[in-house]
Amino acid sequence: MPVAITGSGLHVNNFNLIANGVIPEEGTVWIDSKNVWWLGLGTSITLDYGSQNLINDVLVSVDNNDRYAVDYSLDGFVFSNLFTILPSYGNVSASRGGMDTMSTDAASSEFVPGINFPPITARFLRFRATAGDGFYAVGELEAFGSPVPEPSTYGLIGAAALLGLAALRRTRRMKG
Repeated sequence: MPVAITGSGLHVNNFNLIANGVIPEEGTVWIDSKNVWWLGLGTSITLDYGSQNLINDVLVSVDNNDRYAVDYSLDGFVFSNLFTILPSYGNVSASRGGMDTMSTDAASSEFVPGINFPPITARFLRFRATAGDGFYAVGELEAFGSPVPEPSTYGLIGAAALLGLAALRRTRRMKG
């Protein structure tokens, strides 16, 4: 769960909607109150998870006829592309239109191979539109994974292991 969600550009609805656990139904109109939506390129939304995480999978709900990028970063300044969502991905046809849910989890019914990625370490995810009809929306962006221990945690684990070995050795000497 992100600790902060920030963004740039003109948009409608609160950025926090994209991480509230509510996934719009397939085909929901892009300007629905459950979505963050905007006109034109230039809006981006950044989720800060507060610390580094190993991210294995992502679930995202987007307006189905546009192109979007999901980028990742360790520091919030330098971003790399994690995957790009193409208008041809997902289950909602262009003729039906509306929101479409996609997942990188191969066990999910929403799995889209084109957005699958190997696990990465990141603190930030950024979402942005890159092309389309000029009418963009995101309903949900969920990342799945686990926290990466801080280097100081490794030191504590190592120290605890050494203390445990010393105690074991001392116990053996006392018995012997």
